[in-house]
Amino acid sequence: MIWTRFLATVIAAGVVSSFTDFLFMGVLFHDKYNAHPEVWRSAKGEDKRAIMWGTVIGFAVCAIFTFVCYRLNWQFYSVIVPLKLAVAVWTMGPLPIVISNSIWMKLHPQIAVAHALGWLAKFVVTAVAVTMVWRVWPVA
Repeated sequence: MIWTRFLATVIAAGVVSSFTDFLFMGVLFHDKYNAHPEVWRSAKGEDKRAIMWGTVIGFAVCAIFTFVCYRLNWQFYSVIVPLKLAVAVWTMGPLPIVISNSIWMKLHPQIAVAHALGWLAKFVVTAVAVTMVWRVWPVA
């Protein structure tokens, strides 16, 4: 494995996916979080800690996705192949979890949709980063 490419991909995808998290899981339908305020944590300092851990998890997801693409040798193909993997992983993991959580927890439907789309955006961004970085980065 070429570690510089791997790290560049993870950093690029992680930074961009942090912004997509901010958009989909923070800004989009922000007023709907107050539909059931008892569901959300409100203690001081908990938001910062939750954001930090969410960002760490986001970078870990980007690293794992990048590693899977590398092990399957899909980074040099068209962006379509990693995008198909992104959609497949999304439909196997985050989508059913978000749907299940929205059924059993007091979540506004728009919040559930925003969170599901946020996970899809994270995987799509990483799939695009895998293809772009591994094609553009010069071989050492």
